[in-house]
Amino acid sequence: PMTNLDYYFHLSDPDYTAVPTVLKPNFIMATLAEPCNTGMFYVEPSTETFDQYHETLRLQHKIAQSLPYPPHFPKREGWGHDFRKNNDYCESIKQKSGNWKFWAAHSDQGLMYYVAKYIKKDLSIAIGDRIQNWRAVNGQQMPEMESDTPCVLAEYQPKLITYQFSCDRDPIPDDELSNQWKCTPPYNSIAHFYGKKKPWQAKYEMKNYSLTWTYKQKAAKSLWFQELDELNERLNMGLDLTLWNTEYLPEMKVSSLGYQAGYGDQKTNLDATLKALSGETKKIVPEITTKLLKPKAEKAGDRIQRTTCIGGKASLGEQVQDPYIGYRNKDSLEEQKLGTWLKSKSGIISSTASSSYSYLWILGGIHEDK
Repeated sequence: PMTNLDYYFHLSDPDYTAVPTVLKPNFIMATLAEPCNTGMFYVEPSTETFDQYHETLRLQHKIAQSLPYPPHFPKREGWGHDFRKNNDYCESIKQKSGNWKFWAAHSDQGLMYYVAKYIKKDLSIAIGDRIQNWRAVNGQQMPEMESDTPCVLAEYQPKLITYQFSCDRDPIPDDELSNQWKCTPPYNSIAHFYGKKKPWQAKYEMKNYSLTWTYKQKAAKSLWFQELDELNERLNMGLDLTLWNTEYLPEMKVSSLGYQAGYGDQKTNLDATLKALSGETKKIVPEITTKLLKPKAEKAGDRIQRTTCIGGKASLGEQVQDPYIGYRNKDSLEEQKLGTWLKSKSGIISSTASSSYSYLWILGGIHEDK
């Protein structure tokens, strides 16, 4: 965190009256080419959502058995929503798309987008400096957009501990302009260390510590080491951080769990599952088919008001029509039996008896590192 993140929860809590409730109980953020980046998200705890999440995984695992490798993943229907059949699209900062081909669409980012938007529905999506608010509509499969408003979060975000990507400089250096979209919340609320750019996986000299060198993520990485140094002293951990490069880096520079789930991981897990199921499910495993019902046209939604950001302030823009229609998936009786059997063999405790927060850790552990 680059600041106190409590304000996200305050802005989504109708009982917290110090600020207006401008966010929904569920929040995801888009990045340049992804409609959902799981570097940061929050969801309202719900055992019902956990069950729906688990069922989504079960269905996807089942469908994958009939799909070729790579990637054992339907890039049109994705996790259960065909954008084109529904006059729909997913939106990132720089583009709109009608398929599930964005980064980690087959993994946590696609799953989080599907669960948040098409199961929970009551959510906010950050797309650059804009916040889209969506709501569920009774009798309608598709969520409906309430608003698309820029400049929402910056007014309420507390002071940053430090900056990244030279966002504190005016003008921003030319070689940092491609990162300028990260100069606004929610992106500057956190330091998202992608891939192998983790602070603990690179050389570092404590004497070079600086919170003012904001080029790229230099200051954020210094902050990480500062926090480690403070914890080291407070908890008597016994680390000598002056020896980081020689004593600790060799053990830390490779992520034991990898960096993201690739198509190869998809194949490995599927092969293991099929091997485990062989011989025991011959009587109940049906031919795998995706039964997408013909899209049913819904009544056009109310017009929504889109706003634009001029000079840091929001101003009303043109009205746009909500174009969405819905469809659903349906399992055969045999497929339902398979689902019941798989759940009984999964070893997962019933969600009603376990923590409703558990699936957050499942999602958060897939994308990058541990």
